[in-house]
Amino acid sequence: LANALVRIDLNERANVCDMSVQLETKPEYLKQHYTKEDLTFLYAQYEAFFNEMGSFLSFMMPSVKGLMIQFDDKNLDFITPQGVQINNGVLHLDQSWINDAKGLTLPHAPLRVTAMASS
Repeated sequence: LANALVRIDLNERANVCDMSVQLETKPEYLKQHYTKEDLTFLYAQYEAFFNEMGSFLSFMMPSVKGLMIQFDDKNLDFITPQGVQINNGVLHLDQSWINDAKGLTLPHAPLRVTAMASS
């Protein structure tokens, strides 16, 4: 939806068919402080992608249930000023928390922000 980069790396035999997709937030959205609007925007982008890509195969597509914020330090355990817990370098924010959030302050910019999906 936003001029995505597609990278195809084939390591399997030609007769094996499998595809997985990893969606990540653009680098300019990786920051230490997020406003409510930032979080809502990121969530809406992932939700729009899953809805748009699902179209006639929507029964096979997962739905977005929140955001997962990952840090490069896999041992990072931290409680943000907003009271949410980073465990082993990962912070899970469900949709209801995002809806009620006033913002989010992290110890430092994350490595990536992805969607938490459910099938």
